[in-house]
Amino acid sequence: MATAKKLNAEDLAAIEELRTEFQDVYNQIGLLSIDEKSIQVQLEYIKSEQELKFNAFKDLRVKEEELMTKFREQYGDGQINLADGTFIPAE
Repeated sequence: MATAKKLNAEDLAAIEELRTEFQDVYNQIGLLSIDEKSIQVQLEYIKSEQELKFNAFKDLRVKEEELMTKFREQYGDGQINLADGTFIPAE
């Protein structure tokens, strides 16, 4: 059986430094993975909210068209002045 040789302090320190660096990188990878998942969850929430707002926007456009049709039927073609609440017929 081979005889074990004692490593010198410099070699032991180099190994320990390398192990510490590996551990730091492993920890950073873990933290980055957690950050990535958190961002993914936030993006999913944003996309969901964005879709709701786009749908609300579409609904508002439909309401706008319905209101404009009602005004055309009621007042004819023209413009509405919201500042003074008047209707100006088209010429």
